[in-house]
Amino acid sequence: MPEESIEEAILMLCIGEVVTGLQVLSARFQKSEPVWVAGRPHHALSLRLSGKVSIACAGQNLISEAGCLTFTPQGTSYETEVLEPSEIIVIHFTTTGGSEKQPPQVLVPEHSEAILSHFKALLERYKVGREQDYTCLSILYHILALIQHEELHVERDSIPLRMHAARKQIDRSFGDSALSVDQLAQQAGVSETYFRREFREWFGTSPSAYLKKIRIENARLLLSTGYYSVSEVAARCGFQSLSYFSYEFHRLTGQTPTEAMRLE
Repeated sequence: MPEESIEEAILMLCIGEVVTGLQVLSARFQKSEPVWVAGRPHHALSLRLSGKVSIACAGQNLISEAGCLTFTPQGTSYETEVLEPSEIIVIHFTTTGGSEKQPPQVLVPEHSEAILSHFKALLERYKVGREQDYTCLSILYHILALIQHEELHVERDSIPLRMHAARKQIDRSFGDSALSVDQLAQQAGVSETYFRREFREWFGTSPSAYLKKIRIENARLLLSTGYYSVSEVAARCGFQSLSYFSYEFHRLTGQTPTEAMRLE
């Protein structure tokens, strides 16, 4: 079987598919010897909060550490060994249609803060017995969309490496309020003026506008969970001023942050 990324596996799963069942739980595991896990009737998408495990399947040997996502399609059997005491949040879900048995996949996500927030929000909502409402499904779809977005930048092979790295840095570190265009230019090894010009040439927007767009997009995702206050979302998305966050959010979305929460 050809190698496949978790993004491709998720993409193949979700095209034309609808989530029909959902279960969310947290689990802790102590160090153990290898055990065989028989294929299950649901997909499993887990976020590892701590620890380390190995996963062996179809000739692949994967390592999942803290911060990693692991996707196991339904029906897939594998061997796993807990190398270090481990804690995860895992989503079990079913979809319409069948699914070919595929090996598990492991990913270290770029949008780690947004994905962690969504996993926690989904777990909390599930705990209070709201697993059947549309918000739970919406959060899951947001998680899947973030995973798909990880490597779906078009024409990335033709983009200069320093520009590709700069955009990746923004996507990864948007929550850092200290992130600046000057810092990105220094990391790229060019002047700020040249960096701004080259960034706009390749991406059709200024680096500061792109950073703001990514921050607001992630703010909308966090607000949609209903799990965080407006001030918490502002801080998590790199805004030091709540009033400035509210102004920019309204300017770019046409809604106030509070209105966005109510609509969701």
